Amino acid sequence: MLLTGITGTFAADNYYCVFKNGFIKQYYLASEIDSVKQTSKTVNFYKGGQVESVDICLIDSVVFRTTIVTDLSAAGYANCYVVPQAGEYSFETRLSDNSLKTGDAADYLWTNVECVWTEVVNDHTEITTAVNPMDAEYIIKNVAYDAQNHRIMFTATGNTGNAVIALYTENAGVRTIVWSWHIWVTGESIDGITVANWQSEKLATNGQSITWLNRNLGATSIDAVDNIGNYGLMYQWGRKDPFIGSRVVGLSASPINDTAPFGTYSMPVKTNEAFGSGFITSNSLPTVEASAQSPMTFFTNDTKWASDIPVSAWGDGIATFAKWSQWANNTDPKENNSDGIRSGSKTIYDPCPAGFRMPTAEEIYLSFVFWKDGTHTDWDNNIANPAKSTRTNGRRMITADPNTWTRIPACGWLDNGKVMSLGSTTFYWSATINPENQSQAMRYLMGSNCRIEGSGTFAFARPVRCVADKSLEAIPDFTSHSSVSVDANLQSNMVLQQNAVFKVSGTGTPTEKIRVAASWEPVFHDVTAGSNGRWSVDLNIPAATNIPQTIKIQGKTTAVFDNILIGEVWLCSGQSNMRWNLKDCNNGAEEVAYSTNPNIRLLLITGDSSTVKKEAITEKWKLCTPTNTNTFSAVSYFFGRELQKRLSNIPIGLITSAVGATPVEVWIDKPLIENDPELKAASMLHSTTQGNGYEKAGVYYNRMIYPLKNIPIGGAIWYQGESNQGSPYIYEKYLQAMVISWRNEWNSQFPFYIAQIAPYKSQGTYPTNYSNPALRFVQTQTSESIALSGIEVNDDLITDVNNIHPTNKQDVGLRLAYLALSAKFGKSQYNAFRCPIYDSFSVSGNKLTVQFKYAEAGLKTTDGTAPTLFEICGDDHVFYPANAVITGSTIELSNPGVTAPVASRMGWSYTKVTNLRSGNDMPVSAFRTYDWTDTTEEVQ
Repeated sequence: MLLTGITGTFAADNYYCVFKNGFIKQYYLASEIDSVKQTSKTVNFYKGGQVESVDICLIDSVVFRTTIVTDLSAAGYANCYVVPQAGEYSFETRLSDNSLKTGDAADYLWTNVECVWTEVVNDHTEITTAVNPMDAEYIIKNVAYDAQNHRIMFTATGNTGNAVIALYTENAGVRTIVWSWHIWVTGESIDGITVANWQSEKLATNGQSITWLNRNLGATSIDAVDNIGNYGLMYQWGRKDPFIGSRVVGLSASPINDTAPFGTYSMPVKTNEAFGSGFITSNSLPTVEASAQSPMTFFTNDTKWASDIPVSAWGDGIATFAKWSQWANNTDPKENNSDGIRSGSKTIYDPCPAGFRMPTAEEIYLSFVFWKDGTHTDWDNNIANPAKSTRTNGRRMITADPNTWTRIPACGWLDNGKVMSLGSTTFYWSATINPENQSQAMRYLMGSNCRIEGSGTFAFARPVRCVADKSLEAIPDFTSHSSVSVDANLQSNMVLQQNAVFKVSGTGTPTEKIRVAASWEPVFHDVTAGSNGRWSVDLNIPAATNIPQTIKIQGKTTAVFDNILIGEVWLCSGQSNMRWNLKDCNNGAEEVAYSTNPNIRLLLITGDSSTVKKEAITEKWKLCTPTNTNTFSAVSYFFGRELQKRLSNIPIGLITSAVGATPVEVWIDKPLIENDPELKAASMLHSTTQGNGYEKAGVYYNRMIYPLKNIPIGGAIWYQGESNQGSPYIYEKYLQAMVISWRNEWNSQFPFYIAQIAPYKSQGTYPTNYSNPALRFVQTQTSESIALSGIEVNDDLITDVNNIHPTNKQDVGLRLAYLALSAKFGKSQYNAFRCPIYDSFSVSGNKLTVQFKYAEAGLKTTDGTAPTLFEICGDDHVFYPANAVITGSTIELSNPGVTAPVASRMGWSYTKVTNLRSGNDMPVSAFRTYDWTDTTEEVQ
């Protein structure tokens, strides 16, 4: 039955029902409820929930109460929640990226009430005025945690001020903070105001103006009288948690110092003793993690802040405006802002409330620098400059209505907990870092000057002024009657290839409009579905960022694809050695257990074949967690993990599309084989488990490669060849055809890197002698004949020549990553880790000298003896073991029985590998210098 025993009439709405004994459910009150049965019981009703029946007689120790609690997180998740008045409030413990924080309990960290403010007049006399003496210690009370529904609840007393609530775990009486939230009780509306954007005709603003919060973050007043209510709170750069800011209002340009960090303030500050002694300072390393776990610690160590706090901590991603100093002297506005206005992105560390975010440096620039006659100066601004008086220190930002303005007070900053330059100077943080000197971008205000600065120290705490987060706003003036479906290349949790074009497409109602909006763009895209219902939009993907992005597709309903990252996406294909599970590699259980990585995403294409091309995949992108990595490709995972590590932790997307025991023919678009007589003849002779190679040509290409064509990739890695050992010398042409077909589908000359197959004892029934080393050598040749290709060698990783699946996949992935880092990303320090391969040879007398590529560090042997497994022959084509001598990056070969050598080979064996290595311990690939047919076979 529905809830009974409650007196009152309730409108149909959703409510939470919270019982004092901790048992929490959700209920829906749909009709009048009357007749109090037990006045000793209470129920609190919270917005949100669902229909559910319950017999309250089964619940003990509750009392009925009908207070409706406002859900602060209904408008969006944030680190700051604005409370306009007294009442009951709650919010879900999710972050802005939709991730959930859980703990044991919640409590306040500190709370202040602005019941007094202090003014310093000309004779430096302090005047204290009572504003609200009621309940002076608190603005919030009754903090509680609903663990079942992951909600924090509290009561606002009605006083204005700020507080911080912590979610924590507790063990043996020690509280460890999981996350914390700023509660901002304003007593007033915090509306946005639009600035007079003088630059709109000069820069690519796409017609969008910049909307600022009408006050500093944490300020409780926008009164023209300058008082502490105007000032707001202070933030160290990149931190989500605020500190108490200005203590008094004064006119002196000299610092007003508190001798102790966060010393005696004229506004009462109540700290929670259960978490320690209140505000403290620390000189320890100020990492993002440390700051989140220690929200009341003011970090004074500035020396490593720039390197340990990522530039994306406050939302501008990887900074691109390195030429910061040119902003003040370049008269061509388009040159320095060729990328247009960056939309910015709200991160989990952003301190602004829902609907707002940290401004980018560009937005500060556009809002405050005045344009005239096509030029600009940093001294004339969109600022009114009232005469200084005892109570008007600061500036006025002119809005789009020239008769209105908003105050920008000169509230100083905190240095090691001391208030500096109060009443004369202030800095305002932006979300953008200046990579040239590792200092922050900011808005600088002093006296009559207003300009952009790029210097300072991260250890100072500054005020913040937020801007509207356009990506969260409803798309205006758009009505559509189109039902919309979106093609499967767009998914939540995916990674998009940086600096690429991504085609978003699908079906809709013919001739109806559809709107596409991406969070990294300040504009949206309207498209009309064709007569067949198809529609598509090309989105330009920016540089890599680990800030989650969102793409919205709007018809008569809106589809939202979120938690999308931008970075490097790689296709990983081949047969069983590529498909080999992470759990089955060396130390597999441990590798899986420690594989959680939020910036790596996985797409595993299942091993299905098709005789016709499939347009869409059915698989889903997944997060990199032990559950998902357990049966994911080990080589793919190790490759991606190393790339991410060496590329400053940019996001990596890994698409594994591999099937065991498959020959190369099945991965090639069949017409390329049909139209080439040599390839068609070879495939007809190639026996597979399901028929000849020609019959099965293209069947995995159709289902596992072709449908991926609309997911841009940065490159491909390939581990296959065991199933083509029967005809190794045609393999190069096969692989060339395959790479052509793939690059044609993607319309991209992406790099293609090859993992060489391993030595393996079984000779099988191959018609070609020395099929295994021959195939390995042909793979090496192929890597040289295909543009933007390379090969890594695995001969030294073999511990069991009877196992066609070597379990050391770590080094395979590592070496493929080194190839990419060296060849694609231009990181020269990894050139030395390429495996040497045969280049050429020369003959002088009875000696043959072999030259190698990628042996700039020289050659050596693992045991200090002469290189092994080298052979030479004369005109009779009979090979003899060669005496090998290392000379730098070449090998000189000779044998007393070969007076006129004509050819050589190395490692020409199924099971034996040479002791030769590069100077950096990389294995050297097997090779031969001749092209005649071998007439002998290795005796096992």
